[in-house]
Amino acid sequence: MLGTAGPGGNNRPVTKLDLTAFNFRRVRPTGVGMKSLGALSLALGMTGLALGITAVVAELTWLGLIAGIAALVAGAVAFVLTSKADEQRQRHADLRARLHELEHAAAQQIQARMSAETDALVADQRAQKAELGSSLLADRLKSIRIRTAGAMQELTDPLTGLYGEEYFTATVDSRVASARRHLRPVSVVLIEAVTGVGQATLAPADPVAIANSLIETVREADTACRLVDGRFALILEDTPENGAIWTVERFRRQVVNEVDGITVWAGVACYPAHAFDADNVVRLSEEALISARDWGRDRIEVADSP
Repeated sequence: MLGTAGPGGNNRPVTKLDLTAFNFRRVRPTGVGMKSLGALSLALGMTGLALGITAVVAELTWLGLIAGIAALVAGAVAFVLTSKADEQRQRHADLRARLHELEHAAAQQIQARMSAETDALVADQRAQKAELGSSLLADRLKSIRIRTAGAMQELTDPLTGLYGEEYFTATVDSRVASARRHLRPVSVVLIEAVTGVGQATLAPADPVAIANSLIETVREADTACRLVDGRFALILEDTPENGAIWTVERFRRQVVNEVDGITVWAGVACYPAHAFDADNVVRLSEEALISARDWGRDRIEVADSP
């Protein structure tokens, strides 16, 4: 019995075409009837020969006529036998040809069935591999998202959602380096917002309100951060000191409408106007912020030019 591996890996029998159902038999030009006709033809021929010899010897005309008739009958019988034999041989040849065609068709059917089941097995294996690959890729993407989310939580301020001091420290170097490569300015702004100026004690302003006002003020290309001491820092791309002053002023006007009794101090320093490296730009902006606090009211202070 023929068999092939199914999609599950088990051997499954392949349907076999039973040719015995056609009940083919070889037909031979033999049998009782054919033998009888042959014997009769031979007897008639011998009788005709004997009568012919007797007619010649005895000079009997009628006997010669009988001998001729016997010979004619023997010839007719022989013709019939020959025709029957040829017909039987032709039928036998036709049946053999038909049997050969059926055997060939059965072999093709079995081969096609085996090929179809093999293709199904290969397709099933590919589908399983694709599903496994997708699952592994999905797991990897999920793991990457989890790690990225964890890293972002470490780099962001949990209260305001702004970037934290670590992100600011890592980013300011790259932004100043990029500005140096492209010959463009970049500004660093430190902001401190408090309430209670002129009273006995100062208190930091609501950091969430400050963060919301900064988000609405700065551009997408800019970076807003909240430092660990509660102050805020801005990195303003492609912005000279005048542009930085206007950005801080827009922020101040907006936050004043949000928080009562707020005072905003800001220090601005720029590359390359005030320094040529990130450390000095940050240092000068902090010195400018300290100078702004000395005024005791809203103030935007710009670093001294070298």
